[in-house]
Amino acid sequence: MRKVLLRADGGTEMGLGHIVRCCALAGMLKDYFECHFLVRAPSPAMKDLILQSCTGISELSAGVPYNEEARLWTSSLSGDEIVVLDGYYFDTAYQQEIRSKGCKLVCIDDIHSYHFIADVIINHAGGINASDYSAETYTKYCLGLKYALIRKEFLDAAPSKTQVSADPNSIFLCLGGADPNNVTLEILKYLSAINPQYYFEVIVGAAYRFGDSLRAFAMESRLRINIHSSLNASDILALMRRCGIAICPPSTVSIEYLAVNNGLLFLKKIAENQATFYKYLVNGNFAFDISAFEQKLLNGRQKTDLTDLDGLQKARLLEIFNNLQYAN
Repeated sequence: MRKVLLRADGGTEMGLGHIVRCCALAGMLKDYFECHFLVRAPSPAMKDLILQSCTGISELSAGVPYNEEARLWTSSLSGDEIVVLDGYYFDTAYQQEIRSKGCKLVCIDDIHSYHFIADVIINHAGGINASDYSAETYTKYCLGLKYALIRKEFLDAAPSKTQVSADPNSIFLCLGGADPNNVTLEILKYLSAINPQYYFEVIVGAAYRFGDSLRAFAMESRLRINIHSSLNASDILALMRRCGIAICPPSTVSIEYLAVNNGLLFLKKIAENQATFYKYLVNGNFAFDISAFEQKLLNGRQKTDLTDLDGLQKARLLEIFNNLQYAN
């Protein structure tokens, strides 16, 4: 069984998006490849998440410059591995250390800010074209939601989303695994001023560090708020299918909601790298900015369905990795 090495980081400031995407990919590959994760300073909760889809973890030193790090951990590679990079520090020089060993290279990327020498680039945000990238002539592109890196539970549920009878008065609120600026509380305060009569299912992740202030607000507020911490994918899926409205960043959590529910999705951009996907979702009428919350609920609930989220993402990505496995 050929080995896939996945390299990504996460934490309270960076968030967990890179980790979650890589774990979703490993979940698709693990029955066909040996998946091993490389990460700097993982928390216990992060290790638990990774080991759900990977056979092992290598912990890398947080104090080493990234290009030096690449030279250190790639020194033991045989050249037969497929390496997956997901993060903004893995520039052309970092990629070159991997390619010099003879390994196949896959880059998960959503900012296209440097030249790529990868065999494959995966960018599951919509609105991106190959011409947006600087890359080698041999590089293949897996762009758009047909290659969405979402977890098995959401892929399996995607074909039946039209059968969901969600509660139009329940709101799913999740701003990622870390939410370092506590936008969760900001949005709840904003909605408290509007005073909608809704139930809120608020999800925070393992890296969220504002639990005390969030719980205090929930107790004092007029809003009806349930707070959930560090849920597994099945529990998150159940909440998503229950809620006819969702408020999320334009990131993987939005893709998961759109895959399993035809309800209204409102977006709050919390990072610059989300700008392109935000524009794609809003311009396509797949979702709306959070500032339009009151207007949309008063004047209509129509939006466009995303047909690319068909549950076949695993088959498409497996084909890509199988082709890499047998390529010269």
